[in-house]
Amino acid sequence: MKSTKSLRRVTALPALLVLVGAPVLLAGGCKKALEGALDCDASLEVKFEALSNAADALVNVSTSLKASVATACFNIATDLGEAPPADPANYTDDDVTTACNLATAALNAEFTGGADINLVIEGGHCEVNAQAQFNCEASCDVSGSCTPGSIEVQCDPGELSVVCEGSCDVGATCEGSVGAGAVECNGTCEGNCTGTCSTGEPDGSHCAGTCDGSCTGDCTLTGPTVSGSCGGTAKCTGGCTGAYSAPSCTGTLNPPACNIDAECEAGCQGQASLEASCTPPSVSIEVVAAGSANLQSTLEANLPAIWNAFELQGKVAFEAAGSVADAFGGVVSAMGTIPSCALLFVGDVVGAVTGTVSASVSLSVSVNASASVGGSASGG
Repeated sequence: MKSTKSLRRVTALPALLVLVGAPVLLAGGCKKALEGALDCDASLEVKFEALSNAADALVNVSTSLKASVATACFNIATDLGEAPPADPANYTDDDVTTACNLATAALNAEFTGGADINLVIEGGHCEVNAQAQFNCEASCDVSGSCTPGSIEVQCDPGELSVVCEGSCDVGATCEGSVGAGAVECNGTCEGNCTGTCSTGEPDGSHCAGTCDGSCTGDCTLTGPTVSGSCGGTAKCTGGCTGAYSAPSCTGTLNPPACNIDAECEAGCQGQASLEASCTPPSVSIEVVAAGSANLQSTLEANLPAIWNAFELQGKVAFEAAGSVADAFGGVVSAMGTIPSCALLFVGDVVGAVTGTVSASVSLSVSVNASASVGGSASGG
């Protein structure tokens, strides 16, 4: 099944033309010399700082995803007999599209030619950088009267992930790193079951049913009275009864209950999401009808990066980028109405906006290209 995404264009920046047309494009030294003489609204400066940090994070994640998608598509295409552009470390956006189109075409040819596989995707998750958001929100509060609260306060309960020392609640999910140790699973296992799997796999591999034993992969605790311990270093997401540690959030942190400017908060949430720590899923292949000799190995090695780009980190970054771009438009427009702000920040604004637009385009290319390859692989 193929899925495609396209980033919203960064169009809400009408004041950029005013700032670019300013008579003096300030260098760093000139700006410092003028800071004492010119005045700019403090809250506006704080909002711009928050959004600039988010823009920097967008550039970083876009660059990282582009490199990983380029390498994965290059490897798949090459392993299946295609000739993508050389040296994926220096790929342009067009090169990424070319390499991934070749990888997609090669996969489609494999399955059209009779190859048949069962694709098993296990694990994979992202945790937002909560500390970055907390620090940013503290800066947004120029009055010093707002206490943002903890991860537990700002994260929706169903997305709160903890090392549970008590019992993981009914319907919650245990997730550990595949291969890092088995999880005692009284529920549905998606992975390898050491014990008895209800779907009948003789060796317990690729279990997708109830596991009476331990599960290496994802275990979802189900049923009206079922609960248990995730065990080992696995984390419980969705509810823990009893003591817990190492809280993190696998979704967006909500704004604090106290009043913070919406544009500043958009920058804070954007930075937290764009600096998310993501663990790609593991991929295993069951060959039903063999294709090329390298088909199984290249998919198992390279699909984790592809999946991360269009279902995990790329998806998180994609959503954050749109919010950051929209908020940037309002801040830039406001700066354009205050001559001192325009004079002080013109160079920073142009650099931040240019970087945001370029990174957004590259991110869109990486997400779309990886979605095409992932769709072809899962459609086999």
